[in-house]
Amino acid sequence: MKGVNVNEYGAVVLYYRRGVEFRSTLDDLLSQSVPPSDVVVVDNASNDGVIESISHDYPSVSFIESASNVGYSGGMNLGMRSLRADSAWILCLTHEVRLDQDCVSEMLSAAGKSAIEVVQAGPVLQFLGTADIWSRGGAFTRTGAPVHIVARESSADFQEVNWLDGSCTLTRSAAFAKYGHFDEDFYLYWEDVELSTRFGMHGAVINVSTANAKQSTSTTPVYYKARNRVLYWRKRRSLINVVHAVVFNAAKLSLQDVLLRKSGWRLRARARRLGMVDGFSGRLRPDLGGVREI
Repeated sequence: MKGVNVNEYGAVVLYYRRGVEFRSTLDDLLSQSVPPSDVVVVDNASNDGVIESISHDYPSVSFIESASNVGYSGGMNLGMRSLRADSAWILCLTHEVRLDQDCVSEMLSAAGKSAIEVVQAGPVLQFLGTADIWSRGGAFTRTGAPVHIVARESSADFQEVNWLDGSCTLTRSAAFAKYGHFDEDFYLYWEDVELSTRFGMHGAVINVSTANAKQSTSTTPVYYKARNRVLYWRKRRSLINVVHAVVFNAAKLSLQDVLLRKSGWRLRARARRLGMVDGFSGRLRPDLGGVREI
């Protein structure tokens, strides 16, 4: 993008029923030492009145409402289409993330130091309210399961990783233009893994140890955990990892759900079974997204 400042970025923030504490996320973003040139908040059909109640306090921010809940991938794509100006980078942020004041500045600085062009950068993520590390980026096990890196593996300011948690990522706008946006087939969960690994074929995906953010987390819904692992590896045409995904979920279905029969086991068993099936067919059943592991 000719004429665009290399440190300029627009931000897309996805909101869904977080409550008025969402103000803290917006305040942190607007108070960055390198502030965003443009901010779009996407209300993913929350219908909770929060965005209406706070929007007048943020005149520089664009607020848009999705007609229906289109998941993380659809919401982020909607927000990116609504950014008002070109910028070198796009920051994707979810509604609970708290940014240190120099978080984005440190990611931009690290991207400028890399010998390989950086297509995506992410901060070290801590659990909100503690000093414990949630993620220094992600890797895959030998059976194709995604895992968060917790331990720092080197003393460098940044390290290459396989993927970044979608709660906070800084991505080159040119990468979206060249290689596509978030894959909406995933709807929710694994779309961040898919984007990082797709973009990682064209440049470096890095976790920046000097950039820090905090987030609250929860367990992944059973349905999406089962469905999207199969879907990801099917799209990557990795038969062995598809088999690993099916075996893993079948074992959880048999041992954890059916044999142990802990509270709510029937719902979890159904969500896991249909998730595996839908991973092959591509069908989506958002109504099963509320069923979580215990």
